[in-house]
This record gives sequence, structure tokens and C-alpha cells, in this order.
Amino acid sequence: MRWNQNWEIDDKERGTARLTPTATRSIRKLHIRRRKEHSTLLIQLRTGVIGFNSFLFRRRVFSVLSLRCPCDIDTMTVQHILLFCPI
Repeated sequence: MRWNQNWEIDDKERGTARLTPTATRSIRKLHIRRRKEHSTLLIQLRTGVIGFNSFLFRRRVFSVLSLRCPCDIDTMTVQHILLFCPI
């Protein structure tokens, strides 16, 4: 399958490749019939490469002064936002 070949030979440093070394059918099903922006959001959530403070602070975005979430309970990560953040 050409799609799998492209996935395996792509030498970019991809977070999705670390989570899923091969593009399985179940992973591809997550993106079927989704709009591009929804599919992109799924990828960003899975990799943690998203506009949350934990990612932006590590990338030294000058306007992000802390890793903390505005709720001040924990670091602003995907896990925190989806599971624990009261905001």
C-alpha cells in the first residue's frame, strides 16, 4: 500500500511516528470522513504539539511565561486539559 510506504520512509521527526510506528487501519479509521481541521486537531492532541502552555513554553514563545495552566492546578498539557482542568 503506497500510503504505508510513504509513512515508513518519511524521515521527518514526527510525533505520530513515535506513537504509532506503522500506520495501522485503526489509526487511519480515526481520520476517515473527518474535515481536515478535525483530523489535524486529533494529530495535535495525540502528539502534544498543540498551542498549550507546556508546548509553547518549551519552544520559547516569548508571550508564554509559564508551563502552568490558568487554573493553577498543574502544567497545561493535553492530559490535564482533557481530564483534570476545572476550567
